[in-house]
Amino acid sequence: MVIGEAESLIADLARDLEQGTAKPMYQATERPEMSTSPLPDLSLLKMRRYSTMAVQYSRGCPFNCEFCDIIEIYGRRPRTKAVSQVLAELDQLRAAGWREAVFIVDDNFIGNKARAKELCAALAEWRNQYRTNFDFSTEASLNLADDAELMQLMKDAGFKSVFLGIETPDESGLIATNKLQNTRRSLLDSIATIQSYGMQVMGGFILGFDTDREDIFDRMVEFIQKSGIPIAMVGLLQAMPGTQLFRRLWREGRILDAGAGDNTDDKLNFLPKMDAAQLVEGYRSVLKRIYSCEAYYERVKLYLSRTQPKRGEQKFKQRWLTRGNAQAIVTSIVRQGIFGRSQWSYWKFVAAAATRYRRCFPAAMTLAVMGYHFQVMTKRVLAGALDSVPI
Repeated sequence: MVIGEAESLIADLARDLEQGTAKPMYQATERPEMSTSPLPDLSLLKMRRYSTMAVQYSRGCPFNCEFCDIIEIYGRRPRTKAVSQVLAELDQLRAAGWREAVFIVDDNFIGNKARAKELCAALAEWRNQYRTNFDFSTEASLNLADDAELMQLMKDAGFKSVFLGIETPDESGLIATNKLQNTRRSLLDSIATIQSYGMQVMGGFILGFDTDREDIFDRMVEFIQKSGIPIAMVGLLQAMPGTQLFRRLWREGRILDAGAGDNTDDKLNFLPKMDAAQLVEGYRSVLKRIYSCEAYYERVKLYLSRTQPKRGEQKFKQRWLTRGNAQAIVTSIVRQGIFGRSQWSYWKFVAAAATRYRRCFPAAMTLAVMGYHFQVMTKRVLAGALDSVPI
C-alpha cells in the first residue's frame, strides 16, 4: 500500500521492488513541494492515441467543500510548479511533435490567483514566441468570474475551456455543503461572464444533497439550458471515504459501503434524505432531457453566440482539421447525420454552425461529436436497472 504523493516515495519503492524487499506500506510524512516533480518520460506514451496531453501545474484547493476528497488528499494550501517547469514540459511536448490540446489537470487552477496570472502571462509569451496552436483547458472555481484580469490573461494564453464545479442551482444545498464560493452571486451571470472571454464552461452538477426537494430535477434542467453549458456532467452524490461528508453520514448511520467513485451508474453508497428510487429516477430524467438532441444543440448555439470571436480577433490560424478531427467529423456525420434518429436536428445545427457561427465552426463540430458521446452514455444509464437502489 502506497499512501501519499509520489515524489517522496517512488525512489524507495522502485529500489525495494527491484531488490525484492518491498515493505507492506509506504507512507509520505508530508506533502512535497511541486518543485521536486520531474519531467515526464514521453517516450513511454503512444502519443498518437491521445487527443489531449496533460500537464500538472498545481495541487490543492483553498476551499472546504464537504463532499470533496481533493482537499483531504492534497490539502488546502495550493502548491505550484515554477513557471519554468511548466514551460519545460510544454517545450518537451512541442519537441515531440505534439500540436493538439493540452489539459492543465489541476483541481483548481486558480487556487493561487497571483501565481496563475504569472503563468498565464508566460504562456501567452510562449505561444507568441513559437506561434504555436496549443489550446489549453483546465479546472477552476466559479470565483474566476470575479477577476477580469485573470480571465483576460487566460484568454490571451490560449485557454479554450474550463471545468467548474457548479453542483446545484439550489443555494441552500451550496450552503449546507460548504460550497460558499458559489453563493451570494448569480450563477448564470458568472457562467456567461466566463464564456464571454471565449472559454467554454463545462459544468459539474450533483443530485442527492440532503437539501434537494422534488422540484430539484426540473430546476436543474432549466438552469443547465439557460447556462449555455453544452457539457453538463450530472451525477449522483457519492460519499467518498476520507471526506467530511463520509464522516458525517457515518456518524448518522447512513453509509452503505465505501463506493466505487463512479457517480454516473445509478449507484448510491449512502441513504439519501429523498426516497432513493425517486432520486435515481429523477437523475435519469435530467440526463434524458438535457441530452436530447434538441436541448443539447440549443445549449451549444447559446454558448457559440457568447463566445464566437470577432472578425480578425484570432492571432493564429487555428489548425483544427487534423487527422483525428477529420475522422471524428466523418464519424459524426455518419452516426448522427445519416443513421442517427435525429438527423433533422443534427443538420439544422450543422447549417447554423456553418452560417451564423462560422468563425467557431470547428468548436461547433467538436461539440457535435461530444454530444454523440454523451447521448450514447445517457442511453446506457437509462437502460440500466435500479438494482443498486437501497431499499
